[in-house]
Amino acid sequence: MQRKKTRGFTLVELLVAIFAGSLVIAAAVQLFKNVSDTNQLGTSRVDIQQNARSALAVLSRDLSQASIGIPQSGIALPSGPGSNGAALFGCSPVQCYFVRPRNAYANDVLPPVGPHEAIGGFGTDAITIAYLDATWPANNIALTSLAVDGSSITVNTGTFDGAGNAVAAPTGRAYNDPILGVRVGDVLMITNVHGTAVATVTGVNGSGTILLAANDPLNLNQTAASAGNIAQLKNPGTNVFPVTSAARINVVTYFINNGPDGLPNTADDTNVLMRQVNAQPAIPIAENVTNLQLTYDIYDASAIPPATPYSAGLIGSAVANTSLIRKVNVLLTLRSQFAGANGQFPTLTVTTAIAPRDLSFSNRYQ
Repeated sequence: MQRKKTRGFTLVELLVAIFAGSLVIAAAVQLFKNVSDTNQLGTSRVDIQQNARSALAVLSRDLSQASIGIPQSGIALPSGPGSNGAALFGCSPVQCYFVRPRNAYANDVLPPVGPHEAIGGFGTDAITIAYLDATWPANNIALTSLAVDGSSITVNTGTFDGAGNAVAAPTGRAYNDPILGVRVGDVLMITNVHGTAVATVTGVNGSGTILLAANDPLNLNQTAASAGNIAQLKNPGTNVFPVTSAARINVVTYFINNGPDGLPNTADDTNVLMRQVNAQPAIPIAENVTNLQLTYDIYDASAIPPATPYSAGLIGSAVANTSLIRKVNVLLTLRSQFAGANGQFPTLTVTTAIAPRDLSFSNRYQ
């Protein structure tokens, strides 16, 4: 029987086939990589945009409320003989987020908007915003008593609605309500006919007594200061206070933190936009925020020509009188969490401008 001859692939043919197949596979892999990189880039951009929008929304909400319920000119802070140093922002019982004295208020005044230039992470700006916290049930209700040195106050222990009307529970709420009540670290604004002072809550008793003891994190409770404290609200020459009320305010600080150690250029660096309220620990608002720049528009109705009453885009150090601030311009830069195919981190810069109503409104009919 005749054997049938069979022929296989030659080595050259096999190498050509392998080479051609490798080209097809490489092209497919490259296509997949390009699609994956494009998808990752698109996802990163969406994440950046969402973080930017949420950060601006929170910051804009606070800025829009600046000066509500507090004097537009600000509130005098403890100063003069007997004071033990400047009042501070950016501090909590846990840590101070800035190195003193860079976190002291200018001119010993708590303003509705406080510019702080180049004190955040990597030389970014910071800002403090003050306004009334309308949620406290005991807001603006006459106090029962005050310690002579201002180290404690006693509030009405009744229950009140949001308008301050005496209403039975559960509609009415007490000063120490579990949800809306005062807590350690809050800042209270104490007011009577002699002026206004602020203090940090250091303790809350069930009898209506709120402690405002010294050595609080914000250094507001300075009973020995000759100006800017609660003791200065007494009738002149006496130890008697006229009718006095308290209200809870929010003193909000925004800044960029460089990570758990707060130091730049270290391995744990994560640029985070932080929001601190009063003496409570700061909380993160958005990660990978690399730049926060703030400028201010001011209006000075008393300016005499050739001086112009309106100035736009002033940096913080150029704002001599914070009560003249009418608009805040915000620039925020964020980067992606992951590098792109070229090794670079995609970035996004967003801007907005907020004109707080209680700062920008003027009654031209007066």
